[in-house]
This record gives sequence, C-alpha cells and structure tokens, in this order.
Amino acid sequence: MLSIPQQYNHETFLKSDYNDIEWIKYYTSKISLKGYKNEEDLSDIYYNRAKHYFRLEEYINSKNDLEISQKMLPNDNNLVSLAFIYEKLGDDKKSLLFLQDYKKKNSNDEFINDYIDSIVNDCDDIVKKDFQKLKEWLVSNNSNLNNVKIKYYTNENREIFSQKNIKKNETILEIPLDCMITTELGKQTDIGREVIDKNLKLDSNHNWISFVLLENLNKSDSKWRKYIDILPKNFKTVPIFLKRYYLNKLIGSAGLDKILFKIKSLKTDYDFLNNNIEEFKKYTFAEYIWARTVVITRIFGIVIDGIKTQALVPFADMLNHNSDSETQWFFDDDKMIFKIISKNEISQNIPICDSYGKKCNSRFFVNYGFVLDRNMQNISKFKFDLNFPEVVKLNKNLLNMTHDIGIIEQNSNNFNNFLSIVRYYVCKDSSLFNKSLSIFLVPISKENEINSLKYIMRVCIKHLKNYNTTIKNDLDILLNPLHKYNRKYSNIRNCIIMRYGEKYIYDYYIKMASICIKLLSLDFEKLVESNLLLDSLSGNYYLYVSDSICELLNKDGKLDKYLFE
Repeated sequence: MLSIPQQYNHETFLKSDYNDIEWIKYYTSKISLKGYKNEEDLSDIYYNRAKHYFRLEEYINSKNDLEISQKMLPNDNNLVSLAFIYEKLGDDKKSLLFLQDYKKKNSNDEFINDYIDSIVNDCDDIVKKDFQKLKEWLVSNNSNLNNVKIKYYTNENREIFSQKNIKKNETILEIPLDCMITTELGKQTDIGREVIDKNLKLDSNHNWISFVLLENLNKSDSKWRKYIDILPKNFKTVPIFLKRYYLNKLIGSAGLDKILFKIKSLKTDYDFLNNNIEEFKKYTFAEYIWARTVVITRIFGIVIDGIKTQALVPFADMLNHNSDSETQWFFDDDKMIFKIISKNEISQNIPICDSYGKKCNSRFFVNYGFVLDRNMQNISKFKFDLNFPEVVKLNKNLLNMTHDIGIIEQNSNNFNNFLSIVRYYVCKDSSLFNKSLSIFLVPISKENEINSLKYIMRVCIKHLKNYNTTIKNDLDILLNPLHKYNRKYSNIRNCIIMRYGEKYIYDYYIKMASICIKLLSLDFEKLVESNLLLDSLSGNYYLYVSDSICELLNKDGKLDKYLFE
C-alpha cells in the first residue's frame, strides 16, 4: 500500500512547505502500479502531478501531464492552466490562444480579460523612450542613477533592478530636491494658494502634491513633463478602480468596506474643492482620483531641515515592497538630495526593493493594489453582538462595538484588550460592572473565561457566514498553482488572498476557543493524561494558554505541582 505524503492545510500555504517531490513520487507510483479506479481517477492523478511539477518549475513535465489529463477528461479550466504553463515557457502566443478559447466558452468570467490584457499589452517603445527621457533629465540635474536599471513588463508594470554588484552602505541612487515634487510646491500652485488664502482645511495632505500633478497634467512645457509622462495612465490593480465583478468577490470582507469608504472620501474631497476653489473647477473627478492615486501609491514621508513633509521622488518611487528590504532611504540635508543606500551587499541584476512598513493586507490592497501571501500583520474586524446568549446586559456601560485584531503573536496587548471587552460583556458578577476595564485584562473566573471563549466562537462563526465562499474554498485555490484564479498578482487572486487572510484569523480564534474550552472543562487528571495542555503550551495559542488558561488551572496549585514537581 502506498504511503500518502502529509496532507496540505493552512500551515502548508503560510510556510510554503509543499513537499512537491514526495507528492510526485506518490502519484508516479500510483500510475505505474495502476492504483486508480477508472479513467476519471487517472485523469485526476495526472492533473495533481502536473501541479507539483509546475511549482518545481518543471514546466514541460507539467504541460505533458496536464495535456494527458485534459485528453482523458476535458475541462475548460485546464485551458487557463495550460495558458499559465505556456506563459512560463515563454510562448505567449500559445498562452493567448488558450485564454481566448476559454473566453469563448466562458464569456461571463471577467477575470480572463485581465489575463489576456497582461499578455497582449507588452511594454511598447514609446514608454521605454519616455523613461529614457526622464533618466536623462534627472542625470542632467545631478541625479545619480548609475547603479540602477529598469526592467519593463507592460506599459504600467516595471521594476528597478541593480545595474551591477552593490556593496554594503553603497549609494543606490540620489535624487536632488529640485527634481522632487514636495508638499511645499503644492502650496505654491494656484489651487494651493487659493486654499491657503481662504483658510480652508484639507482632509488629506496628499492633496497638496495632487495639485502640482493636476496643474501640470496638460502643460507641454511643464518642468515635470518628463516625470508625468512615465506615470501610470491607469491603476487597474488599485481596488477603487476595480469592476463590480471583483468587488463581489469581497462580499463579507472588511476590505470591501475600506474600498467603498475610500471611494466615498475621495468624492467628498473632490466636491469640497470643487465647491470652494475656483482654480480647481476645471478638473474632472477622474483626473483628481488619478492624481490622488499617483500620490498615495508613490509618496515618501521625509524630513528636510527638521521639518516633516511629503514628496514624490522620481525613480525611487518605483521600488516595490519587500518586508526584508536591503535598502534604506533618507534626505541628506547637507547635499539637499534624497538618497537610497544598501543595508547589505546586492548582487547584479537583482530587484531593488523598499519596505512600505508593516501593514495589514487591507492597507496594502486599498492603497497600493497588492497583497502579501503570508502577512503576519493581517487583522480582522470583530463586531460585538450583544444578543448572543453569553452576554449579560444588566446595568453595563456600552464599549466600542468593533475591535480589529490579528493573531495573538502579532500584538498580544491588542488581543488582551479585546479579551477584556469580551470578559466584561459576559461577566455575571454585578460588583464588577462599573469597575475599570483593566480588571478584565486577566481572567476573573473559569466560568467567565469559558463563556468568553464561547462568545468569541459565535462572533467568528457569524463573520464567516457573511462571506460568499468558505475558507476551504479559498485555501483550495491558493494551494493549487494551476487553478484558474491563481495567477500571481492578478486582481482575482488579490481578492482571494485578501478575504482568506481575514477568514484565517476568524478560523484561528474558533480553533483557539475550542481547544481552550476543553482545557478548562476537563478534570485535571484527565487533562494531564491527554497531553492537551502540554501540546497547547507549544502550539499556536501558547501565549494565551500560558498567561490565562494556566492561571485558571492553577487556582489550587495543582498545575505547579504537575509541572515542577
């Protein structure tokens, strides 16, 4: 009998531990030993082996297996999978044919149009020439770009690479202040001066730089012409521009609420400016949100002569995000230049990245149009429901009705604050009702803690029911590199990663509550026999178990005796 490799779960995706070689051996043995029931079963085996070959970048083997599977059991989705493979093999023409074939048969699947556009819209020579003009302008104004080069993918997608080997602490690029668009320049525009003269308060400081972009957008002789010409003409991956098709994939997600709020706030800002600033009336809402999106996706917060300000910095603003960035940037007051240096050695022809900071995927997604597959900074919104049976409502103060938290290790203090609110809402001891919430930062009783955990489970389950897909649906897609929705950096995949990250946190707390209710409910002797406590002290919830559960279990000193004697 064949030994089945370890099955995939959430940890597989989060740790990228796919064990592909073992799975390939397993499926190969099933084929050679005829360990299948029928042709449909055999087709699945070839398909599954194709997935593992693809992840190992053995694209020819992946193609061969997928073609066999498709011949045995035709499936339209395999057309997209074959397009993925041929794209990796460098045959865009063949890839495009498969995508177009799928579109003919599935015209309502809008995601396929983005796939097709990404292959058809290669970067044209005009865009490359515009970048060369910008580079020449920057260098003529004493910028240092000797260590960097641009790699072009499409007209809207390019990346900064190292031109040569770069030493630790070596300058990567330098851009003088005169080539930067700053907040101060925005205040000198016609719009900016009118804002100041009328003593108007702007909701966002991003407006100042947006004013510069708007006033120079259509000026052929503008100083900023060469910079404006290379800016994206559209932002197809930024959520405020996504079609309803994609927003529907986010139903139930707090990320969707943030997108809709962003659109509303931009419209409010536009209307305020349009109603109060004569110089602004000539610009359309489309032009305004383009300028605001340029700013939010590219802006640097810098300090010049001790004063905090913001700036667009050509070339520097094309660095992509990496949490483990090998660069650091600052403004050099002595030389009056924006400077990026290397924190470590960087080899030739390597992408040069910057860290955009530690953020939840909802912030990366809404502001920049990308997400991280494995983001330990993710948070989910918990809405307190006071109608759940565990809640005791008598003479209690109402607290915040929502709380954003991630996994416990991300911010244990935030988790403890969340838990204190839950303990308060389910508390039956009327003598504590009007006490400081700080009392509830530690467990008050075993009964209260069990009810708190039950309440958390109910909240999480209610949130998960709001989505139109399950966490298993999402995980199955993300674990399958050949799934039609799993094209790297695509809008459809970004939406799935976005909602999966939220669901993962709800699922995380459901499992935590389930385990910890058992810990508190079992007789101590049975608990010791089960090893559940020891396993929990080394598991995902060790912080909560060690801080709170162990405190409750040790009320009579039994736990200390068990652990230390």
